[in-house]
Amino acid sequence: MKSTGSQFRSWCYVDDCVSALLYILLDGKTGEAYNIADNTSNISIRELAEMIAEIGNRKVIMQLPDDAEKAGYNVVTKSVFSTAKLEALGWRVKEGDMKSKMNSPRIDCFLPLTSEQLFQELNDILQADRLINKVYQLIPEQEESSAQEHQIAIKGLYCTDTFKSIGERCETEYCLFYMKDLPLDLGYHAIERFVRVADDTHAVMLYADHYAVQ
Repeated sequence: MKSTGSQFRSWCYVDDCVSALLYILLDGKTGEAYNIADNTSNISIRELAEMIAEIGNRKVIMQLPDDAEKAGYNVVTKSVFSTAKLEALGWRVKEGDMKSKMNSPRIDCFLPLTSEQLFQELNDILQADRLINKVYQLIPEQEESSAQEHQIAIKGLYCTDTFKSIGERCETEYCLFYMKDLPLDLGYHAIERFVRVADDTHAVMLYADHYAVQ
């Protein structure tokens, strides 16, 4: 950071911002100005930087400017927007503060593991990742009568009904579908890298195969 980050500002999570823009386009009045902000997330620049750094497992580095460079900076120490006009159109931010929204889970997982021990081991690994929402175990249809909440009984791994069941249960932006009844060893930041590729490429499906380093 090129300052102490003490300046207090209004911020808004991107989903809420897009929603606000749609409200303005559809219901706003021509010639009027509307502020977009989340009043539950008015924080300093440093607090925002530390929040983002924490999510990305990084550290905020301070490089304070000299007097000459500082002369070109905004001297306003506190700038908080009123969203009254926007809220009069019916717009509201989604529940939760900005940090919770940036940390919101983005993946539901579906694992065809017949071993309960193996499933629990992988479940613990996946649930430790902030991007993971729920983890389901795909079990043979003959075990349906004893199925628990986290289990889905299927006829076969590549059956149409299986994918329908996955579609019905999936609540998140992305779905992780593991296709082997074998232990899964995730690489370094594997889930984060998958999501980054999906976001950057807008791919409908990503596929990763097993490889071994000799």
